[in-house]
Amino acid sequence: MGARRVLVCDGNEKALEELTGMMEAYLSTGDEIMTFQEPEEMLMEIKKGEELPTVIFLDMELGKTSGLEVAGKILERHHEIPIIFTGNILADISRIFAVNPVYFLKKPICSEQLWEALKKGWERAQELENKSIVLANRGILYRVKCGSIHYAESSKRVITLMGDREKWTVYMKMDELEKLLPENFLRCHKSYMVNMNQIASFAAEGIILESGRKIPVSRAKYQEARKRFWEYFNELSPKEQRNEEEEENTSEDNRING
Repeated sequence: MGARRVLVCDGNEKALEELTGMMEAYLSTGDEIMTFQEPEEMLMEIKKGEELPTVIFLDMELGKTSGLEVAGKILERHHEIPIIFTGNILADISRIFAVNPVYFLKKPICSEQLWEALKKGWERAQELENKSIVLANRGILYRVKCGSIHYAESSKRVITLMGDREKWTVYMKMDELEKLLPENFLRCHKSYMVNMNQIASFAAEGIILESGRKIPVSRAKYQEARKRFWEYFNELSPKEQRNEEEEENTSEDNRING
């Protein structure tokens, strides 16, 4: 892992200064700390997408909102970013597991606990960075990081995997590729698979990626694909799930009949 980027959000200016001051002792040359008292400012920084943070520190109490709500907004688009919560008490313990945090640091934070939290954050970030698949093309083996793949398109046994600025071409079946890729890849069409962390919107008319690229969704795979996309970022009770499905079925009927 190269230089690391840490985002810290705490509405208390003194607590923010104390935490970042302690953190500097554990960071290397080139590592970066960005601090925010307002969660919306941090969300705007992440939305820029120029360079995603390695780890995020979030206080549980952020004025009118909570750290859990902010974490939920982050994970809607960037499910892979490790999050460490800070706070005086571990509130909403039944909900905290939904965002799968790396660590909870109880205030006042001691340096030993901070180092343990940072180590766990680095470890999770490294695991995600190292998650790769190996693809073969004309006798050459290519190691491709799964997170760098935006979508895969198949045409006559030739699959093109598209990244931000790179693309890879391999000769294989889409079913074979689907078995290699991790759970955040969604088969939405017999000829297309998308990285759900790159999806900006999902509708029967198609999937729009963060890049603006539109990916088709087949009628045969629409319901299952939509359910998987929803469940990847959210947790629904059975009643909520039924209501969502009924609402979607109505919309689909209207679209077909219209």
